[in-house]
Amino acid sequence: MRIIQLPERSARRVLRQPTDEGLLASITPRGPVSLRFPSDTLETLFPRLCG
Repeated sequence: MRIIQLPERSARRVLRQPTDEGLLASITPRGPVSLRFPSDTLETLFPRLCG
């Protein structure tokens, strides 16, 4: 909410898609989010990183 400077409801809407895709996660529904790298996205996010 602070970073994107939107009201809480709008910020939640913006975060919903990356959270649903597993790119963001939070321990609690209103807690801080952290960046995640699901194993099925690594080749897309970091092509030729290993190999």
